[in-house]
Parts: sequence; structure tokens; C-alpha cells
Amino acid sequence: MLKRYKVEIKDKIFSEASVSAVVRFTWYNPERRQREHGVFKVMKPIFRRILPRHGPACTPGGAPWLEAQEYGFAEHVLSETFDDVRRLLQHEVEFVREQATLQKASCAYRSLAYIHIPRVILPLCTDTITAMTEEHGRRSRRR
Repeated sequence: MLKRYKVEIKDKIFSEASVSAVVRFTWYNPERRQREHGVFKVMKPIFRRILPRHGPACTPGGAPWLEAQEYGFAEHVLSETFDDVRRLLQHEVEFVREQATLQKASCAYRSLAYIHIPRVILPLCTDTITAMTEEHGRRSRRR
């Protein structure tokens, strides 16, 4: 697909999260007959190695071991914290679900000009890569 859509990937990471990174690229969009900008959200290489072996619950033994070290943590606090972290990481690596959510959000907010949802570039997506348009804007301040 990279050849077919003449994808050119930038050589620097644009943004990072806990288990993923965002890289800019350009591609040829045959529907619009022009080159366009996009971003790939990809899983970091270390997680591609860890998750297939251990799944999202890659540190289940860590909390009980730390709790046994007598650092003064309340009972089960670390286990609950580790469980929360595993759940959050699990959601972050569900790229197919993320792609579907982006498409639903795009439809839901289509009529609101001040909300920009990245458009999913389906032919360049996989189960470990989300390809989407690069949207420029600014975050609004919370009050």
C-alpha cells in the first residue's frame, strides 16, 4: 500500500504517547488526485514485542512483589493501580476500535465547523497502525 499510494514518511517522530508514536507522512489520494498530509499512529517497537507474548496484562506480577517489599503501601493499592494502567494501555493499543471511533465521531460532529476530527485513511490502516489526516488547530482552554 505504501508504494501504491506513494507514501513518504517523515523521519522524525511528531508526537509520543505511552505505547504509541505519531509520525507525519504525505500520500497520493487517488480520489482527489493530489498529494495530502497525514499521520500514522503506530505502536512503539517495544510493545510490539511484549504484547504478543503477554497481552495487555504484561506486568501482573509487579504489584504483589512491590506490596511484599513493605514500602508502606495500603493493601491492594498497587494491584488496583497496576490494573488501571493495564486497562488504559489495552485501550490505547486497540487500533481497529480507535479507527471505528474516529469514523463515528467524524459523522457525529460533521455539522460543527469548530470541531475537527481526523479523517481515517482506511487503505493505509492496519490492526497496529491508524492512518489519519493531519488536523491543525488549537485546544480550547477548560474553565
